[in-house]
Amino acid sequence: MVQIDVALAGAVGATLAAAARVQLRSEPKLWRNGYLASAVAFTAVFLVPAVLYFLEAWPAWDTMYWWDRPPPSVVPACAALVVVASAFGFAGGHALVRSGKEKAAFALPIALIAPALAVMGIYHDRFLHVGTVESFRAGASPNLLSSDLFWAQVTVIPILVGVPLSVLVARWAGPAIAQWRAGRAARGR
Repeated sequence: MVQIDVALAGAVGATLAAAARVQLRSEPKLWRNGYLASAVAFTAVFLVPAVLYFLEAWPAWDTMYWWDRPPPSVVPACAALVVVASAFGFAGGHALVRSGKEKAAFALPIALIAPALAVMGIYHDRFLHVGTVESFRAGASPNLLSSDLFWAQVTVIPILVGVPLSVLVARWAGPAIAQWRAGRAARGR
């Protein structure tokens, strides 16, 4: 759902900043920072196609039943908002790391996911129904678990976003993990 995708994109950016926290400590300039560019590229290459797939395949559901077929301007606007939200999430994480608030940088992705969860909870009837604007307005019952959308969610999202995000987070978190292990070993002596 577009309203949820933007918040989740911010959380992805913030997650990447938290993962690269050791490297970001020595990156004072946000805009001259290869990690920001990589986070934005990740979003554009992996997250945006997943978001646009759902918007194209289930447009009424993805727009929370505003339209059966959104105006053509919605697709590029959605893609741009997702990329910008990811950049802002990364910028927020970068700012927290640079100011010595690394625990807050870890909490930021959770804080950014909270609005998405709130939207899903408040509008659960829209989230759980897959159909057209007309079927939603007619009061059709929840059918998400028996729809093709459910299977797309449990395959497309992990494959297109989850696996690549996990690989990138693990790669960027390598220095932090090594630092943690070294500190742990030094305390154990």
